[in-house]
Amino acid sequence: MKRFAMFLLTAFLMISLVACSNGADVAQTHTFVPVTRFIVASDTHITSSGDAQCQRIAKMFNEVYALSEADKNYKNLDAAVFCGDLTNTGTKAEFDAFAAATKNALRGDTKRLAVAAKGHDCSSMGASAIAYFSNLLGQPSDFHVVINGFHFIGISASNTGAHYTSAQVAWLD
Repeated sequence: MKRFAMFLLTAFLMISLVACSNGADVAQTHTFVPVTRFIVASDTHITSSGDAQCQRIAKMFNEVYALSEADKNYKNLDAAVFCGDLTNTGTKAEFDAFAAATKNALRGDTKRLAVAAKGHDCSSMGASAIAYFSNLLGQPSDFHVVINGFHFIGISASNTGAHYTSAQVAWLD
């Protein structure tokens, strides 16, 4: 029964692919023009400056900028959003390495937006992690940024027993 279901699924996908492709170059028939472009990443788990994770961030940016610049209608990368577990244990050195890797990879007006998670990002420095992170990146740990009419809202985990403080919940509301 499993094999038959897999056969049907595969057949459906193949028929769908053939039906969706009329043989024309997709890039030539592409009429969508973006009004904003952003990437989202999480769980970078930086451990030190120049580590494999930092190199992956640089590669990610290089590839996304190349894709952006190849688009004849919209060449911008407006934002890079990082969603928690930026570091492996939340030490100052790891936060510094994350900040340097992302800053060095950014081009032009691309905004770096990042939120810290309680687990990895706050495990070493405890109550001071979020403040250090916010100061280092030069952005509030909780933010509301409007880019080309789109709202980007980020909220970092608190250093309390709860994931978010009542002040953060009120701000988000």
